[in-house]
Amino acid sequence: MNFPSIHSMLYGIGVSFKRYTPAIILAVIGVTAALMLTYREFYNSEYLYRVIMCATLGLPLFIAIRLYCEKSETSSTVLIIYYSIALALLVAYFFTLPGKPALVPMVRFSLLLIGMHLLVSFSPFTSKNEFNGFWQFNKTLFLRFLTSALFSVVLFAGLSLAILAIDILFAAHIDGRIYFRLWIVIAGLFNTWFFLSGIPGNIKELQHIVAFPKGLKIFTQYILIPLVSIYMVILYAYSIKILITWNFPNGWVSYLVLFFSGAGIFSLLLIYPAREMEGNNWIKMVSKWFYIVLVPMLVLLAIAIWKRIDEYGVTENRYFIIALNIWLALISLYFIISKTKSIKIIPITLCILAFITSFGPWGAFSISHNSQFRQLEKTLTEAKVLVNGKLHKAPDNITYAQKHKIVSIVNYLDRSDALELMKPWISQNMDSLFSKDASGWVDKQGKILNLMGIDKWDNDYNYQEPAKDDSMRFNYFAPVLNVYNVKDYDYYFSFTKYAYYRNADSESPEEIKRDVSFYTLEKGDSLGVYFNRKNMSLDIVRNERHLISIDITAVQNKINAFLKVYSANGQHDTFSPEIMMLTNENDAIKISIYFSEIGGFKGKNKISKINNLNAAILVKLKDVRKKQTK
Repeated sequence: MNFPSIHSMLYGIGVSFKRYTPAIILAVIGVTAALMLTYREFYNSEYLYRVIMCATLGLPLFIAIRLYCEKSETSSTVLIIYYSIALALLVAYFFTLPGKPALVPMVRFSLLLIGMHLLVSFSPFTSKNEFNGFWQFNKTLFLRFLTSALFSVVLFAGLSLAILAIDILFAAHIDGRIYFRLWIVIAGLFNTWFFLSGIPGNIKELQHIVAFPKGLKIFTQYILIPLVSIYMVILYAYSIKILITWNFPNGWVSYLVLFFSGAGIFSLLLIYPAREMEGNNWIKMVSKWFYIVLVPMLVLLAIAIWKRIDEYGVTENRYFIIALNIWLALISLYFIISKTKSIKIIPITLCILAFITSFGPWGAFSISHNSQFRQLEKTLTEAKVLVNGKLHKAPDNITYAQKHKIVSIVNYLDRSDALELMKPWISQNMDSLFSKDASGWVDKQGKILNLMGIDKWDNDYNYQEPAKDDSMRFNYFAPVLNVYNVKDYDYYFSFTKYAYYRNADSESPEEIKRDVSFYTLEKGDSLGVYFNRKNMSLDIVRNERHLISIDITAVQNKINAFLKVYSANGQHDTFSPEIMMLTNENDAIKISIYFSEIGGFKGKNKISKINNLNAAILVKLKDVRKKQTK
């Protein structure tokens, strides 16, 4: 890689501005909008977010138009017409965006951005053949991208250190946001401008260049392809395991297959011209067999994603996995049976895929929303929450699995701004239902679930499903005291434990030992607190000697007694510190525990599982007192 001189850099920057004027203007607009967002006055400006997104999309679009017109030698008038159409599309896109970033618009924006960048990769090579020119062009873009990134990082690091030195040495009290603003300017403007200055000027000549970087061949031959081979062996071994055990693959294998496929295709693209060079027959062999070897992996991918869809329906992630699976199958079929084997088909078809999946009734969002809505309708009907097309309170016999699925889908529809699909089920007007509170925020999914009498926290994936007779999730709270009466106690400390993922029946002595929270006392003495989830108790140890156990479930007895007197329906979750306090003592220790939170599952007024605890603990060690009096 030859590093350019200062003179050539400045000359290239000037030429690139003349060549890509609209693109650079969009970069300036986008950077300006991003800088404005860092100031308090513009934090919530909905227009600035739209401007940034449109400028980011317009940048590669205008570059692609310029490259296409240069290669096809169109007139300036035609170029201006293309620019005008592109600008009109960006303006139209601007008005489709919401005021603030949301899930669906951001995913759609990402798809369009991927498509725009892929458009740049082949826009100058729309005619047949020119495979070498296409490869040389994209090789130059790839290396220029790496160079631009390196220069940008070094420039940012150097200037940041200079600012830091001024701030420290001269006590300048520089606003810390200056570093982020500096990065915006360097990444958005310098990096873009420097990258554009390295795009080849005469694209037609690239077809006749036969140079192939030796380092690229070494990188691909000795790093990328061996890595792809390792993944291939792993996946084929996993396939054999499936055939032996006859257990369907889990969802995670989908990402492994996609990574294997992507890395393999990328490797073959990197060494494409080298296959015609002397001594590189192995490249042709790898290129020939890779797509054949890929076919069984695609079958594995199809089985894995089918299993998830059959159980949970389609989401955007699963939709994209399906789309990529189909694309990989068609690409593999093309390279297996085609005589031409044009590498241009890869970015062209990927670009089309990115665009067509981003919108329309066939797009990722419409299909995913409708699939999840059907899943919700089926579950609500089975649980007798949806009766005669209207929502009702959930019956007492609704299962935890049903609640979990209902909350999960409602949460998904809320994040995707698709709760309107539920409008026919709700008797109340949705505008009034979703009225904002005093802070201007509205908990849409919470209000929808409240109509069903379901707690939105039942979607917590950390919790294991309890037994059928213990399906009620609970969280008890008490106010955290500002002052504790420590008279007659030696020590005070706080204790917090979350044990969502652990299985109490499978704990080994080593796991228990690691899970003890130790508190250092005087002269190397220590006190340990262990949350025994199997017995639902707190075990206190001193220098690894057990002192006492506190049965946490005793809190439920105090709560039951309170609810008998003060509540007919028992729908409390916050209690006084006295009710949430437990005290016990023996010859070695006196202990009082003030629980500010206890969470888990319970059956009929009896705790069956505890998942999380927060407590303040007061301890008196009686043998310590005796030693002191002596």
